[in-house]
Amino acid sequence: MQGRPVFSGELLGGCVESMYEMLTDDRYADMPEIVQKYGVFPEPDEWKGKILFAETSEEKPEPEKLRKIIEKFKEYGIFSRINGVIVGKPKDEQYYSEYKKVWSDVLSDTDIPVLYNVNFGHALPRTILPYGAEACVDAENKVITIK
Repeated sequence: MQGRPVFSGELLGGCVESMYEMLTDDRYADMPEIVQKYGVFPEPDEWKGKILFAETSEEKPEPEKLRKIIEKFKEYGIFSRINGVIVGKPKDEQYYSEYKKVWSDVLSDTDIPVLYNVNFGHALPRTILPYGAEACVDAENKVITIK
């Protein structure tokens, strides 16, 4: 989608709605306090050199909700520290183009590499990306290698 076609780093991420809820009090008023107290969500510097893998859930959030989520990640400092992003295929391909535009819009002022529409997470065919594994992404050859 953007950036250099080959990038690598340790995998960190998951369902964007769940990650977002850890950073805000939108769902539970005390969530940010609990997350901070117990170190549940990585601090900004812990994202250095990582690859963010991010996907939406079966709830298929509206594109404006996704925009709010990605902007929160940007505000938190994730995108200024990571080596790249792997974005999961939207469930039932709903909002495929809209989600792609949101990612593109929010990250347009960065040179962060973004690979879009990868089969992992909630969408079918379902595969996993293992937390903490070293990965190399080669978008030109359409290969993600787990080391």
